[in-house]
Amino acid sequence: MRVFLTVLIGLALLQGAYGVSASKTSDAKASTSKTSSKKSNAKKPEDKIEVTAKTFTSINNVTVVKGDVFIKKGKDTLNADLVKIYTDSKRRPLRYEAFGNVKFHTFTEDGRELRGSSKKLIYNVVKKEYSLIDDAFVKEVGKPNVVRGDLIVLDSNGEYANVVGNAKQPAHVTFLLDDKDSTK
Repeated sequence: MRVFLTVLIGLALLQGAYGVSASKTSDAKASTSKTSSKKSNAKKPEDKIEVTAKTFTSINNVTVVKGDVFIKKGKDTLNADLVKIYTDSKRRPLRYEAFGNVKFHTFTEDGRELRGSSKKLIYNVVKKEYSLIDDAFVKEVGKPNVVRGDLIVLDSNGEYANVVGNAKQPAHVTFLLDDKDSTK
């Protein structure tokens, strides 16, 4: 049976999701009304994380999601056989580790749309950095820009990309040069 889980960042991913007491809820409402003149902390659609999988287990600050895993946050998606989600003490995601048949679709902060795959992917939320490991592939949608390697490390705001090959197959990069500065 597939399990569908919708989580707002700041709420518990799995544990304690129903542990909010009435007094805490009342206090939160009172606190909200007292601070209504302050800047709104309303959650944006990109703050919502949706996780779909066959099973999930959560122990302390590590959640393991298995079987046809699909994760969506805003416009970004991640598919894999297994995903481990590491969170901080407030249950906010710090790192995702995806294993087996990993595929992702993301939009960088500079507006580029990327699709990729690998056997393992690590996304460091704090650094906003993707590490694709083993048979890694990334393509910029709508452009011929392609990166292949044994290890690809990408910064989500487009500041850097590191590519490493292996003994059997070297790293491969194909990209279109911008001719903004050309004097044609």
